[in-house]
Amino acid sequence: MAGFLTQIALAASVASVLREQENKKPSPAFYERGIFS
Repeated sequence: MAGFLTQIALAASVASVLREQENKKPSPAFYERGIFS
């Protein structure tokens, strides 16, 4: 069950990041550093 809840939390955080990207339109380089660093 913990793994399932973790997947929900990850999906929610990814969705919020995508919404923020749509709202703010950050530069791709900044976005990639935030995700892949």
